[in-house]
Amino acid sequence: MSLEQNSIILSEVFEQLITNPKIDVCTEELKGSSILDVNILRILKKNGVLPIKKLGAALELPPSTLGSAIKRLEKNNLVERKINSNDLRSYLICMTEHGDEVISSINKEQQKLMERLLSSLAEDEQNTFLELLQRMLQTFLN
Repeated sequence: MSLEQNSIILSEVFEQLITNPKIDVCTEELKGSSILDVNILRILKKNGVLPIKKLGAALELPPSTLGSAIKRLEKNNLVERKINSNDLRSYLICMTEHGDEVISSINKEQQKLMERLLSSLAEDEQNTFLELLQRMLQTFLN
């Protein structure tokens, strides 16, 4: 098959994966949230407390978009804003204990989902698939 045909198939597979109601790693606390909200929590889980400016840079977002997402997450007691003691004009964003529990739960559900998806392949097929996927992502990210 041609690159174009294969890309169409890959797009369809990807769409099925992300829109299938049987495939859900979201917790009740994040139902109706955007992927942005989950990404903010993931970045905070990985990096700890961050100045709002660094969080925006990591997500490549304008301050207005990030501000709206932070407000949503604050409303749900997932993050909190604190004044940056090193720069009183800026805020630090930190995850609450509840936010940490929520993103940990999402990560566990995602891990289970990946195990279910990979379990249909033999170990050598899994290794080949992951190798190819990593190569594809590196091409995209570079």
